[in-house]
Amino acid sequence: MRCAAGLALAAALVTGGCVHVTSPEDTADVAKRFVGDYDGSSFETFAGMRITDDRRWEWALSVGALDLRSSGTWRVDDTSIHFTTDPEPVPAEIRMLGLVPGKGDRLVDLVHTNGEPFAYADAWIECADGSIDFQAVSDETLLDPDDPPPERCTEPVAVTVRQSNYKVDSPRYVLADIGWTPSQMLKFEFVPNDLGVMSLTGMRGYLTKGDRILTVEGPLGTEEMRRVTAAPAAE
Repeated sequence: MRCAAGLALAAALVTGGCVHVTSPEDTADVAKRFVGDYDGSSFETFAGMRITDDRRWEWALSVGALDLRSSGTWRVDDTSIHFTTDPEPVPAEIRMLGLVPGKGDRLVDLVHTNGEPFAYADAWIECADGSIDFQAVSDETLLDPDDPPPERCTEPVAVTVRQSNYKVDSPRYVLADIGWTPSQMLKFEFVPNDLGVMSLTGMRGYLTKGDRILTVEGPLGTEEMRRVTAAPAAE
């Protein structure tokens, strides 16, 4: 839901018995300082943010195979800008569909919601001897045919399916609890929902170096972004 945040009403700061009141005009002046485009890119990473005067913002990050984005509303106090992702994203899911007849020595099959194979995940198979077998979740033809066949866990006891780039994990399934037999495999479905949309609600930012640098503190830690549009002129 998009809602324009109104200018803050007077806020009282009590210090040593004195009350300082911030007027709506003061808050509006602070807000105007943040409006603009910012670049936080480095050699291997693209990162950018746009803050607009309608109290909306957009953010994007791309590094390797990972692409993240977010957008929402913002408000200011005396010195800082505060971000709320709107709407909040629905996380991606890896759901188990059930037990199906096995294919060779594969224990897990993962598909998209349209039934097509999903290749970019791994099955973490816990073995009775305490070791972990990392197994592909789709056709073994994705493996290099010149490589020796991977060793398989002879006594699997539990399975978790993980998509590591976006940190999407299925629940951990204990095979004895779900009635698995060696002639079966577990079939999973990858449900993207709002995959790649990150919640930055609670992220805070402040300006330094003559309003040329926006420092943001949030779920990804602390990041500095350079202003790439001119700061609004003082009235």
